[in-house]
Amino acid sequence: MEGANSSDYCLYCGEGKYSTIAGADSPSSCIACSEGKYQSHEGATSQSDCSFCLPGTFSLVVGANSSLVCTACTSGRYSSVLGLGKECELCEGGAYSSGVGMNSSDSCVLCPGGTFQTGLG
Repeated sequence: MEGANSSDYCLYCGEGKYSTIAGADSPSSCIACSEGKYQSHEGATSQSDCSFCLPGTFSLVVGANSSLVCTACTSGRYSSVLGLGKECELCEGGAYSSGVGMNSSDSCVLCPGGTFQTGLG
C-alpha cells in the first residue's frame, strides 16, 4: 500500500468516543464517553463533546451514542445531578416518591401523620 495522500484516509472515532490526539495512528486513541454521558456523532475531538444525561435520569453505559441510554429514575428515587453515572438516590426513610424521572429530593413526599415507613425510597 502506498502512503496516504489526503485526509480522506483519516478515520473518525465512532459515536460515543472522542480523541484529543492529532496524528493518532490507532483506534485505541479514541476514548469512550463515561457513564452518565453520550455522544452521537463521529469525529469528536474533546470530552466536552460528550453530552450529559439530564437530572432525573442516569446511565451506566460507557461509550453511549444516544440520549436514549439516559434512564429515568424509578419511583422512590431522584437525581439532581447532571450526567449521573450511577443509580439514582433513594428517598430518605419516612418519605416516598410515586413519580418517575424526579430531579430533586423535594420530589420525595413525607409519609402523612399516623403512618411510617422504615426503608429508603
